[in-house]
Amino acid sequence: MKNKLSKTFWISLIVLAGLAILLFALYVMLYYPRIAKSFEVTTHNPSKRILIATQSSDFKNILTENLCDSLKKNICLHKGN
Repeated sequence: MKNKLSKTFWISLIVLAGLAILLFALYVMLYYPRIAKSFEVTTHNPSKRILIATQSSDFKNILTENLCDSLKKNICLHKGN
């Protein structure tokens, strides 16, 4: 009886550890920072530039798009890598 209880304990512990590792891997895949994309916004005067870096979250992408649209009114936009 004691041997069966010990075996059940170890199997449960291994299953829980595997589940914890799986959940951690899922968290890392979903929330690990992505490579930042940069947009260079320049005027006709090359000494004035704005560099915007974003890491591809929905909020940051919308914010960057709105900022670039606002700057397009007065500034020539050049998208770079």
